Amino acid sequence: MAVLVENDTDRPLELRMAERGVLHDRMVIGDNTAFTIGTSLNTIGKQHPTILTPLPEAARDGMRVHVEKWWNDAQTIAVYPPIDPEQPEGDE
Repeated sequence: MAVLVENDTDRPLELRMAERGVLHDRMVIGDNTAFTIGTSLNTIGKQHPTILTPLPEAARDGMRVHVEKWWNDAQTIAVYPPIDPEQPEGDE
């Protein structure tokens, strides 16, 4: 997450965790692209190299339906930039 924040400070970033057993695959899904991550997130850059594999458009669109449900049901564990609870939404 720190690498993403350092390289793209204009885009908000949110990390969520689904309930155990909901999914095993690790993915990064953007507006127009999606990638599978070949290793656990907690070992990236530490123990083993990993590969980000782009998903073809049809696979990405099919996964998006499922992933959006998982996303909506998941617990938020980190948001960047942090949300100020005292600032009204949309007020910058």
